[in-house]
Amino acid sequence: MPQDQKLFREMSEPHESREALQAAHHQFFEEVMELRKKHKIANILLIYADSYESDGEEAEMLGASMIGDQTRAESMCAFAYGSFKRQREEMLAILLSGKQ
Repeated sequence: MPQDQKLFREMSEPHESREALQAAHHQFFEEVMELRKKHKIANILLIYADSYESDGEEAEMLGASMIGDQTRAESMCAFAYGSFKRQREEMLAILLSGKQ
């Protein structure tokens, strides 16, 4: 669960259109590129899920982008998967043990 649920709900509102979503993503990636340079981070793997309105329905867009050495994408993704899996397993173990 997100720590700031109110902010998460606000950010979960779909963009008004696919074009608006694409414009927001473009701006986001431009800002990430500037932050990457500013903080000298060579490789960044971004995975995102977002939504937009399309003909009165909500549509979801999932995406991933590797910034930097493209040959590192798979290993970085595998690392992230393993880290998130371990965190989830540790959280479940705590919940099942009754300790919090």
